[in-house]
Amino acid sequence: MSTRVLVVDDTSLFRRVITDALTGIPGVEVAGSASNGKLALSRLASLQPDLMTLDLEMPEMGGLELYRRLRVAHPAVKLLFMTGHALAGGGYEELLQAGVPWLQKPFAVAALAARVRAALDGAPDF
Repeated sequence: MSTRVLVVDDTSLFRRVITDALTGIPGVEVAGSASNGKLALSRLASLQPDLMTLDLEMPEMGGLELYRRLRVAHPAVKLLFMTGHALAGGGYEELLQAGVPWLQKPFAVAALAARVRAALDGAPDF
């Protein structure tokens, strides 16, 4: 059985790069994508992802707000944050304290594959 991933990023180029990279990981299926947290929430029921890759900074609903909603309403969905910004000192201490896996942009495909496995194997349940 494959792991279903929902890719959430406001930049179409990053959505495509992440999707292409995930497609090359055995056992991973990209279920869909969304350009912001609001769209991701609306697609959750139909796509039923096991994992979501989340950008932190997005219009309408960013990754932090989406994280807060998911940990209450959809605690089984694993998360992997991706950002070009520093988490420490950037208002994201909540994520660091929770131990949520994250990946600094830009990243190598091998780093993405390793973080996907870590997120699936070791991300805390909310």
